[in-house]
Amino acid sequence: MIFPALQKHLSLKLSVLSIVGIVTSMILSLFIVTHIFNKFEQEALQNIQTSLITNNTKYVKNHLQATTHKIEQLIEKKYTDINILAQVMQELIDHPDK
Repeated sequence: MIFPALQKHLSLKLSVLSIVGIVTSMILSLFIVTHIFNKFEQEALQNIQTSLITNNTKYVKNHLQATTHKIEQLIEKKYTDINILAQVMQELIDHPDK
């Protein structure tokens, strides 16, 4: 049989080594989880930024197309109004007695 004092000393060393191993594993796990979380956070932020840029670009493009269409309609209406006015004026010039 091993000496009781030596057995107690080895048991204490084993307990201390086990506790140190557990704490080291927990700290290492915490660093790994933190690194993974930061990586996912950066990827999520990049995805959000890309989506915002894409959606803003689509919104601006659609807004410009709608505005262009409205301007074209206004120009057509004014052109029609000017043509009507020109016809009326020409009619007055050609037939001032009417």
